[in-house]
Amino acid sequence: MKNNVNVKTIWEYFKENLKDKNKRKSIIDWGYIILALAALICNLKMPEDWPINKIILHLAAFAGLYFVIVPIKRLLLNRPKFDWDLVNGNYLRKVCCLILAIPFILTAASWVTIESTKELIYEENLYACRDNDLHCDIKKKQANPSRLWSTYFHFLDPGNQHMTTSQSGRNGSVLIAILGIFLLNGLLVSSIIGWIDRRKEKWFKGDIRYKWFLKFRKQKHYVVIGGNDIVFGIVKQIFDNAQSANDNDQSSKNGGNQIPYVLIQTSRDVEEFRRELFSYLTIEQQQQTIIYFGNRTSEEDIKSLIIDNAQEVYIIGEDIRTDDIESYHDTMNMECLKLIYNYFKGSNNGNRITELHTEKKGIEKDIENSTDESETEVLKNKINDICKELEALQLMCRVMFEYQTTFTVFQFYDLDKEISSYINFKPFNYYEMWAQKVFINKEIAPNKLITVSKEGGYLPLEGCNGIKENDNTYAHLFVVGMSRMGYAMAIEAAHLAHFPNYTEEKKIRSKITFIDKNAKEEKDFFLGRYKELFSLSHYRYGAAEDDDQLLWQEPHIPLNNDHLGGDFIDIEWEFINGGIEQKSIQDYILHTAEKDVRITIAICLPESNRSHAAALYLDKKIFKYESLLQVLVYNRYGKSIISALYSQDAKFPYLNKLKCFGAPEDCVSIDWLKQSERIGDAIGSRYNEIKRDYIDKKMKEAGQEDKYVKYKGKSQVANYFSNLYNGNMTWTKLRSIDYNGCCLSAKQINLLSDVEHNRWNIEQLLMNFRPLTQDEQNDVFAKKKDKEELKGEMAHLNICSNKRLLELNTVDVVARAYDEGLTSLLPEIYNKLSKNQC
Repeated sequence: MKNNVNVKTIWEYFKENLKDKNKRKSIIDWGYIILALAALICNLKMPEDWPINKIILHLAAFAGLYFVIVPIKRLLLNRPKFDWDLVNGNYLRKVCCLILAIPFILTAASWVTIESTKELIYEENLYACRDNDLHCDIKKKQANPSRLWSTYFHFLDPGNQHMTTSQSGRNGSVLIAILGIFLLNGLLVSSIIGWIDRRKEKWFKGDIRYKWFLKFRKQKHYVVIGGNDIVFGIVKQIFDNAQSANDNDQSSKNGGNQIPYVLIQTSRDVEEFRRELFSYLTIEQQQQTIIYFGNRTSEEDIKSLIIDNAQEVYIIGEDIRTDDIESYHDTMNMECLKLIYNYFKGSNNGNRITELHTEKKGIEKDIENSTDESETEVLKNKINDICKELEALQLMCRVMFEYQTTFTVFQFYDLDKEISSYINFKPFNYYEMWAQKVFINKEIAPNKLITVSKEGGYLPLEGCNGIKENDNTYAHLFVVGMSRMGYAMAIEAAHLAHFPNYTEEKKIRSKITFIDKNAKEEKDFFLGRYKELFSLSHYRYGAAEDDDQLLWQEPHIPLNNDHLGGDFIDIEWEFINGGIEQKSIQDYILHTAEKDVRITIAICLPESNRSHAAALYLDKKIFKYESLLQVLVYNRYGKSIISALYSQDAKFPYLNKLKCFGAPEDCVSIDWLKQSERIGDAIGSRYNEIKRDYIDKKMKEAGQEDKYVKYKGKSQVANYFSNLYNGNMTWTKLRSIDYNGCCLSAKQINLLSDVEHNRWNIEQLLMNFRPLTQDEQNDVFAKKKDKEELKGEMAHLNICSNKRLLELNTVDVVARAYDEGLTSLLPEIYNKLSKNQC
């Protein structure tokens, strides 16, 4: 039989391998070695005046310049690439290429500077002599030495300068001899080899610093501080986003490689960390990665990061599970931020920020003293320009907090004003990030999410089609395990589970149920942490006393809230003391699934093996109910087990409702963060427009403009998160009204404004704002107290029902304006993100 194996041609093989940068380098190295050896053989074996000899010699010399210029260029201008080649780039092969190239380069140069080889070396016995008196037959056959031979003579044996005959010859022989001493002999001595070995060892340990290289680069680098496993995904995304930007930018294609350097500092074992990180990166990305060993609370180590030339800084920290000192993780991250501020303030950008703030204060004084409206307008424009420049100069610092308590504090309180002038502070939390990735789905087309795969496709709490105004359906989240992830899932659900079918009359509330064997103790902690929320919420506690019975205590029902519009919180809570494996608890879930409900079960036990077991041993009847949307299984170590269970077999449909989440490398989505920030900025801008174009006018009509001017509002970071949480509800709101992709009717705006106010109530209560008491409300109506001043006491007039909100219009003329104004922005947000055109 004929062999039908498809054998590639050599050319096809080379074409395929030339696409790979590293294989291309290998081909260049071996190609040059072959060329140099061919040139050497030709010039030593063939007559020197043979034309091909001269051509191939000059070709080898010209090609050899690559092995001289590139290492020198990288040594002087790109030390990270030089060290990469030293450690990973087949150093011995490149040295061989360099040693072969030098004699050819020198020989080619001698054609220009030296007329005859006798200037390089002259010994009578070396040259052919036609004297008939010579008696030796060997001398009669003697040929003149070639230029290449003469060059190699000095290159191999540098002690023969006395045999040169001219000044140019002596200069050339000295240069050749010095290079021969260094390249052919020096590389073999212990000092050079020792330097290389020490350099490589320092590179592996992360002890090499590139201060000058990073400081004077035009392209800014990214800084990631910490060796937490979250870092792997962040670094990968930075590179992928940069590559994607290059691919989409024709100018960058013409301009060469624009992938930035990413500088990582960690106190972990650098070799181990590098192996883990590089498993996520391509070779090209690995070459753009610099790893330092250092401590994020060390001033000297922070200085070495050259923060002033950084595009963004991610302060992540180390892994709290494996490093005991990381129990102070959040404190150490804030200490790191303070060190960064101290360093950045003294940089060029920091000095410029200081100058701009001084200039801004001077202009603000001029505005106060100005009586000319046109002059005032010019000064205001100057301030706007200064604010834009300040925003551009600020250093973006994204800081990860491990503990929700710390994170919540920094969601409301601003940093020190001095620090926030220089640092654009963006806090985030691993657990909240994952909760948002799971529950916020940015598809709004009906049934778009029905076919979800093992690779993702998390469903929102309301399912594919949303919960409409006339639906009797409610969303129910079961959280198994009151762990940090369990708390984050519940709190995120509380931000999102608001639907238009909840009204003053038809109180269809969303429900969040905690199931934990220590729920009795954890409940008290949770209620104390969010006491303002639970003072107004329905909740109850139950215990699985045995396998057959779940006993409930009397539920908490909020009373004496008539001045707030009565019972107006649209989410209720349950706490069940017991394990998910207990029959009475599974029976309760089964009983719930029989109702008109959308169920999500989130298993958030700290140990991944327990989470898997809890998911796999759920009663299979539960999975048969269409009301069960998904069972989310928390596993910080990967998703391979749950992914392997994904089945197309109709006999096991329940397996397809199992979805894993929690992998640290997938936690932080840079695109998600930046998109959310863009939405937040749009909401913030609309908020300011409403305040300027509508509220100021209404305030003047009500004679309250003087009070409004005095009020400075929430902290900057509180507004930032408020806008983010508002933006996160965009898709849930649009799903609830069957959005047509273009505009909202007046009825839809009114409906979604109610939903927005219900969401805002929960947001404020989670931040521990409280509603006003009856007496405080009366004092506000009687103008004995200012509602804005009460906010300083963490009391907000507008925490109330939608009906009561409209009644408060006499004392708060903006009570409804924000909800309606921000709701009308939804189509603009959606169409910009989805690139739809109305």
